[in-house]
Amino acid sequence: MLKKRIGFAIFIFVIWFLLSGKTEAKFIILGAVTAILVSIICTPMLHTMKAGRRYYIFKFDYLRMIVYFFWLFKEIILSSFDVMKAIISPKDKIHFRLLRFECALQNPAAVVLFMNSITLTPGTITIDIEGNEFVVNALTETAAEGLLAGTMQKKIAELFHEDLSIPREERDTFGEVVKKGGLSDAD
Repeated sequence: MLKKRIGFAIFIFVIWFLLSGKTEAKFIILGAVTAILVSIICTPMLHTMKAGRRYYIFKFDYLRMIVYFFWLFKEIILSSFDVMKAIISPKDKIHFRLLRFECALQNPAAVVLFMNSITLTPGTITIDIEGNEFVVNALTETAAEGLLAGTMQKKIAELFHEDLSIPREERDTFGEVVKKGGLSDAD
């Protein structure tokens, strides 16, 4: 927990420093003390429980997150052109589809990122979530195909160290197989 608090305090301090631009010693000391206090108070709130497991919201690969955001930006641009083409071109008509598919992600922060990424991409919007099942409205065939291909879900799984080839119930918080206890099927 101390490592997470220190990391969060450094993160808050860096953001404060970049936004404030203050370089006087009294401001830097005050900013550091404030970052430490906020970290002590807020770090416990950055954990969530799901299915009896504890998840830390900022437990992901930061370098991959930067790469993911560039990839998402590229997808937003491509989807914008696809929707624009469907609206302007008389040949391409808007054929919206309601897609129902299962989200294989386990970490709640990964699910939220996935849902928001779908909604940010033009031509798709998350309509409903029931358990692990998503209902998404796709405006064009290209958007529907891209969503059903699962590329976005796989990229987010890599960010949060989840292995989608392992069934959900057998993964722990970092995507590794959980050791099962109790009686086996042979018993």
